[in-house]
This record gives sequence, C-alpha cells and structure tokens, in this order.
Amino acid sequence: MTWLSTKEIRRDLAAMIHQHVSVEVGGERLAIVAHAGPLTGGVNPPCAVIGPDDGDDYIETTSIGAEQINLKVWLLGRDGEPLASLDEIDDMVDQLRPALQFHASPAGRSYTYGSVSRPARWTVGQLELPGVAMSITTQRTVEAP
Repeated sequence: MTWLSTKEIRRDLAAMIHQHVSVEVGGERLAIVAHAGPLTGGVNPPCAVIGPDDGDDYIETTSIGAEQINLKVWLLGRDGEPLASLDEIDDMVDQLRPALQFHASPAGRSYTYGSVSRPARWTVGQLELPGVAMSITTQRTVEAP
C-alpha cells in the first residue's frame, strides 16, 4: 500500500464516499459530495465532511513504525421535515458502513468505522444541519526520514 499523508488520506476517504454513497433527490440518485476538511461551511447537503476525530487523538502510535489515523465523518442531510432528513441520513449510513467493511478505497486503503453518533444538528458555517458523526480509522506505516 502506498504511503499517504494525512491530507491525502482524508481526500482518499472522500473519494471512497463519493464512489459508494448516494441519496435519492427528486426521484434521482445523486452521489454524495465529500469535503476533506473540518465543519467550516461551504457545503451543499446532503454531503459528508471529513476531519479529525474530536474525541480521540488525531494520530496515534500503535506500534513501532505504525500509526492509526482517527477521523470523524459528518453525514449531513438537508434541512426540512425531520423524518425525511433522518431517512436520508440513515440511507447514507447504511451505504457507508458496508463500503468501509468490504471495499478498498481508490488508493487501496482500508478504513474501519467504530461508531455512529445519535442524530443531532451540526453547525456548519452559517447553517445548522441534521446529521450523524461516524468515527472512522485507518492504519499506516511510518516512513523513515
């Protein structure tokens, strides 16, 4: 597996989400756009936003020469009728979990999800959107300088 920087890992996971997760909007299936950065704004829901896990260390040493990258993926639905928003979010979660379990990313990397938060409203720039947060990890070997 090719070594990727942390920024490249976020982008790789974003590409994987775009490839495997879609929602139905107006009778048409739309791929989810995944943003490889923190919750700062400029998003068009439904979407995914990828950033450091706020509950764990971002990068942890797991053994000599190996580390774990801890990420948070916010799956955000469109604001509107609560049950419709929850259905949209559930669809995204139900597609992303098996994609993480059974598919390699475009860069050949594997990712593991640890948990999915309860539905909540997340502040993204000036918006407050319904969604959930998934804890996702990946391993990488540290390269010698």
